[in-house]
Amino acid sequence: MATGYLPFNQDTINGQPEYPKCLGAELCDLIQQLLRKNANERLGVYAKVRDHPFYSSTNWVEVEKRALVPPVKPLIRSVKGLSKNDNPFTEDNAGVIRILKNFDYVDPSWQE
Repeated sequence: MATGYLPFNQDTINGQPEYPKCLGAELCDLIQQLLRKNANERLGVYAKVRDHPFYSSTNWVEVEKRALVPPVKPLIRSVKGLSKNDNPFTEDNAGVIRILKNFDYVDPSWQE
């Protein structure tokens, strides 16, 4: 997401990721900590992630209230340009969507 490139290829599983210089040290450090193979060493959820320097300017109260405007909105030129595979809300997925409709569960540990 940070570079606009697909994140996975054959080297992803066994190789070491390469980070473009344009990402900056804080974002590279965040990604490295999130990608640690040993789950015990991996950056955790809630406080640990939120406390990372990359998110120092993030207003988490506004995030939780969904009050922030996204920095980038994808440009959709035409609904006709979308293929069935581009739309997760197709009839093929109707059963899944019905199950998840109005889903708003938040893990209690995220509210500590």
